[in-house]
Amino acid sequence: MTFPADSTPEPTDPTRSTDVDPLAENPAASHHWDLDEDSAAAPVQLPITFAPQPIIAAQPTSLEVPYLAPRLTRREKLALAVFVALLLAVAIWMLRTLAQHVPTTHTSDLAVRYPVAGSHATLASVETFWRPPVTTGPAQDRFRQGARLLPVARITLDASSGSGALRVFFRNETGSTVGDPTTLAFANGRFNNGSAVADITASDGFHEDGMHAAYLADQSAPWVLDLREGPSPTAPADEFKPLLEIPISADRR
Repeated sequence: MTFPADSTPEPTDPTRSTDVDPLAENPAASHHWDLDEDSAAAPVQLPITFAPQPIIAAQPTSLEVPYLAPRLTRREKLALAVFVALLLAVAIWMLRTLAQHVPTTHTSDLAVRYPVAGSHATLASVETFWRPPVTTGPAQDRFRQGARLLPVARITLDASSGSGALRVFFRNETGSTVGDPTTLAFANGRFNNGSAVADITASDGFHEDGMHAAYLADQSAPWVLDLREGPSPTAPADEFKPLLEIPISADRR
């Protein structure tokens, strides 16, 4: 085999590697791969990316604690039963006491046996109650300014009554006389107005509704109606003798 003169192959060196160095063949590539020692030693930081994860809603947890009924001993059960029985007894006692002390009846229903006979007058019945004062008309009341409720006594004479006079006193919770006493003449079982019935009103009474509420609840001493009889309206005070004394009812009309 013949070769051209200018293309005679160079003799091969058996110690030379046949591998081709890409950097030697391409100097431009060596520019990008020529790293200094510091750069070669430093680790390469690659960007880290995370794939989006689905959001799972948190499930509410139950905080309920199972109820465990306490176990009572026999002695504890007995003590509890006694305590409940005592509470019921106290409640019943309070209700009975309140019912006994709150007046709900008319005076005529109280423990007074009618007719009540005296030396001159015989009472068929006496009824008491409270009412607002009458401020207009011929039957208007004469009362102290500010009074909102006045005690009233409705007196009924028995047909067997003779002739004489009744003197009416109203006394408050302290026993003091309220206003001036009222004197009524009567004859043959009738008052001067020709009727056997007469309403007598005190000149003073309760100035607030709360006072009557306290009176109804028996939180104060009762007012008293004091009836006395005498031979005539002009007789001296010492000739008027006690005929009837009763508490004034809490009835309101």
